[in-house]
Amino acid sequence: MCKTSAEWTAAEDMELVRLVTASLAHASKPPAKPLPIDKCTPAVVRAAAVDLIHGVENPLFMKLQPRSPDALADRFELLAHFSSHVFEHLIPFVDLSEADVPGTLAFELCSVRGRLLWQNKEMFVRMLNSDKDHCYNIPCFELDRESANGAKELSNSHRMTMQRHGRAKCTLLFEQMQTSLGLFSNQGGEPKDLEARMAQYKSLSYTAEADGGIMAFRIEFKGEQGQDVGGLFRNSMECLIEELSTEALQLLVAVPNGHKDVNGAYEQRGPEVMGRDRLILNPSATSPRDLVNFELMGALLGVAIRSRTPVPLMLATVLLKGLVGQET
Repeated sequence: MCKTSAEWTAAEDMELVRLVTASLAHASKPPAKPLPIDKCTPAVVRAAAVDLIHGVENPLFMKLQPRSPDALADRFELLAHFSSHVFEHLIPFVDLSEADVPGTLAFELCSVRGRLLWQNKEMFVRMLNSDKDHCYNIPCFELDRESANGAKELSNSHRMTMQRHGRAKCTLLFEQMQTSLGLFSNQGGEPKDLEARMAQYKSLSYTAEADGGIMAFRIEFKGEQGQDVGGLFRNSMECLIEELSTEALQLLVAVPNGHKDVNGAYEQRGPEVMGRDRLILNPSATSPRDLVNFELMGALLGVAIRSRTPVPLMLATVLLKGLVGQET
């Protein structure tokens, strides 16, 4: 991804972007704003190199003079792909309100602004300046604790049977959030297509600073008084994560050696019991609905990380290593 190397430096990349910008601005009739990026073909870059670098001694492009027109055209094509991918696949998932916090992804993105093409760069600056306003437009979900408590008392298969017959009145908080996000075509129906679901998950990508801390959404509990300034959000996150391993949802199950005795304590099988209270993904959860459940679980874990919210999730070491890309 356009990394600085002994062959190409960041300064050269920035000069190359300025070169093509100047060339397209000069080529427009009359000279004004640069032509669209899609008008910048390799032939245009080669012509710019000949006219503005090799044809005259231009002090603005001194670093590029040793480069051949073909090399400049190839490099610009790479920068164009880099700029496009940054905006399509990276920036939508980055909290730009943290751009001034060293060590964050938003902070690192700011260091590559010089390598972004002009149209993308203008968009980046607008997003950077307006992100603080956007992050306060976080969604608000109304959740029903009483319904969730009733759902926990029923087995998963029993609840699914009742839902298919239209008699289910009890739903977990996790399922209520799925409904609020609109991940399914209808109540108990088929999941929407992946693109539609990804668009819904995007509403959870922003955070807001409140008196009680950082939050990604606001919560109203049905029949309860209270204004969410962070406390209800954190409480709902704890409840949502706890539901992942309940009998009613069963996305997470105990590790195979996580047996308990009649008193509810983990059995002493061997010299120690380290790790026997951990959870792994349920290998039997393979239905389309289960896969959507795992998607929302991942989205909530991302919310917990971005909002710095501790959650009661005791994952097995082998699963944690897989999540962070370490060898198991």
